[in-house]
Amino acid sequence: MKQSDPPKLDELELSLFGPGFGECVVVHLGAGKWMIVDSCLDRTIKRPVALRYLEQLGANVATDVSRIVVTHWHDDHIQGVAAIVREAREAKFVCSGALQKEEFFVLLNAVREGGKLVGHSSGTSEFSEILDILNDRFGRKSPHHWASEGTVLFEEADTGVEVRSLSPSAETIAHATTTLANLLPKHGSLIRRVPESSPNDLSVVLRIRAPKVSLLLGGDLETGVSPHRGWRAVVTSSAHPDLKSIGFKVSHHGSHNGDLPDIWTQLLHSPPFALLTPYGRGRKPLPAPGDVSRMAANTRNLFSTAWPPTLKPKFRDKGVKRTVDEVLSNARTTRAKPGHLRLRVPLSGGSNPSLELFDGATRLA
Repeated sequence: MKQSDPPKLDELELSLFGPGFGECVVVHLGAGKWMIVDSCLDRTIKRPVALRYLEQLGANVATDVSRIVVTHWHDDHIQGVAAIVREAREAKFVCSGALQKEEFFVLLNAVREGGKLVGHSSGTSEFSEILDILNDRFGRKSPHHWASEGTVLFEEADTGVEVRSLSPSAETIAHATTTLANLLPKHGSLIRRVPESSPNDLSVVLRIRAPKVSLLLGGDLETGVSPHRGWRAVVTSSAHPDLKSIGFKVSHHGSHNGDLPDIWTQLLHSPPFALLTPYGRGRKPLPAPGDVSRMAANTRNLFSTAWPPTLKPKFRDKGVKRTVDEVLSNARTTRAKPGHLRLRVPLSGGSNPSLELFDGATRLA
């Protein structure tokens, strides 16, 4: 099947793109309706991957995209979201309920004012631009939905499809005030860059459920140290899925701190289709070999949008290569075009799912 072939009206689709510095999920909710979760750029055309893909399928981005979700505001998940919001004129915008705090809006205002922050992340810039678009278009200065444990974000009576957020938990939202306050510049001071809060317990986890099949999108949620935060809160929640998911967008690039055994046994159908994007910009690329082995022990259907996580730069001039090697012992380069994994499954759940690999995506187990 070609990458440009659209899904059937009675199919769910989970398309995962990355890395290309970032990841993006495009979900067909049935009946020609789409949801975009996070964003990354195709550097060959300098556009959000989600827009390029939906146009290839023949979708009308302005009217067919129903929801745009930002799971959290880290740079590798939000690049290009403002452009998506601008083009998807009828979509409702969703973000983590943990950001529904005065401190976060103070942070965005600091970005707007410019002088308080010498350098800031693209995440805060994108978010600020999104709120400006929503204000101009709808006269509102906040998202349409704040995602939290058990919040229904989309439902369609004709198809029976529902999108529900499983995180962040109530305790996480309560704790977010302190987390965000620590990111603010002190009175009269400058900071070089807005640091990314860690652990990623502010991230949104989504469950897409049809009457007989479901998908689980893990965002970047980490396990957490408290039973009331992170994945520990999800697996013990009263919003616990009543139907195990056949497809799983693996959390936090397959990192050990984004994984719990209970995710595989309580939330996922065995063996699930587990899809991940690698991350190669840190000191330790993700997933590590041990992470791959750990996940492979839970499923024989483990796939990555690209492999290996990092690439060595190529030089035409040997002298340039020698100089770079002397200065940077571990030089890496990023992929210009993200890989693509596409899982499609009938809403009825009656027949076998289909998984397709494009643009360098590969099977790990």
